[in-house]
Amino acid sequence: MNKRTFLVAIGLVFLQSLVLAAAPKLVPVQGYLTGANGQAIEGQVSLTFGLHPSEDSPALLFSETQSVNAEDGLFAVYLGAQEELDLSLFRDYTTLFLSISINGGPELEPRIGVGTGSFAGFAQYSGDAQTLQGHSAADFAAVAVPMGAVIDWYRFEPDTPVPDGFLICDGTAIADPQSPFDGKTLPDLTNRFTMGVTAERMGEIGGAAGQPHQHSIVATSDPVEITGGDHPHGWTGANGDVAEENIAHGGVGRDVTGGAHSHGQHTHSINDMSGEATSLPPPYVGMLKIMRVR
Repeated sequence: MNKRTFLVAIGLVFLQSLVLAAAPKLVPVQGYLTGANGQAIEGQVSLTFGLHPSEDSPALLFSETQSVNAEDGLFAVYLGAQEELDLSLFRDYTTLFLSISINGGPELEPRIGVGTGSFAGFAQYSGDAQTLQGHSAADFAAVAVPMGAVIDWYRFEPDTPVPDGFLICDGTAIADPQSPFDGKTLPDLTNRFTMGVTAERMGEIGGAAGQPHQHSIVATSDPVEITGGDHPHGWTGANGDVAEENIAHGGVGRDVTGGAHSHGQHTHSINDMSGEATSLPPPYVGMLKIMRVR
């Protein structure tokens, strides 16, 4: 057994990279060397380092020799400074042991087990962590939205492009060979609300800007002022007799005498001053409806 004793601390240096998620191919080693007499080694020494799969394995996975300057027995080096250190070793082996020899002498004992920190070098091989096996973060964000789903999208600038894989629901045909909906027509959701329906009613279009409706009016005063456009109605006299004829009247107010009477049911639309049908939606904020198509 080599009588020289030593204490060694090893670990992995982490360096940030803005381009690649690759660990640096350097492992720092710090130690304290003494001679057989227990005195700290001083001055220039040649150290040979090796990595092995076990504490007693003859297999040598990595080796390099460096000249270091020991001060009161203390030294610090980087494995991989002289020879390229293949970080796949930390992927392929669950344990690694470091051997050291001084000035070409026999290997010091015992070998030192490599700490778990050094195995962070395996991060370079962790399933392509930068793109997650070829998929970008945007790809995984899109997966969260199922194919064919329609979402609201607020576009702050009119020239901002629609997110990749999505199209505006404007009633146009999908022309994208990569889409499973290629050739199909997008629903036109411009100026429309959506409504939950059963599967067999999917894509059904309904509603209108102006909706006709029915109402009944019972007049209890005499005379009665009636407005609302030219329409016929029956009326009941003050003595309860029903008139034998209908009275038609125009859009301006007209007094009808004869006591209490009731209007028959009728329909009408609400128009604005231009004569166009009037829409009365609840308060809203305009947003684009976009569908994921691939």
